[in-house]
Amino acid sequence: MHPDVMEEFPSGPETTEMEDPTVDEEEAWKAAHAELEGDSEEDSGSNSEDANEEELSDDDA
Repeated sequence: MHPDVMEEFPSGPETTEMEDPTVDEEEAWKAAHAELEGDSEEDSGSNSEDANEEELSDDDA
């Protein structure tokens, strides 16, 4: 027998509908996250490039 509807589909903040962001809000969010990703890629990117150069030099030897 199936559980009652209320038990099967609880209503809470994770299932509550909300308004979609406006285009301006979404673009601002994307710009802010692009800056954060750019900062982290610069830090990790230089390290990964150095690691790749070391791997290539080991293969050549």
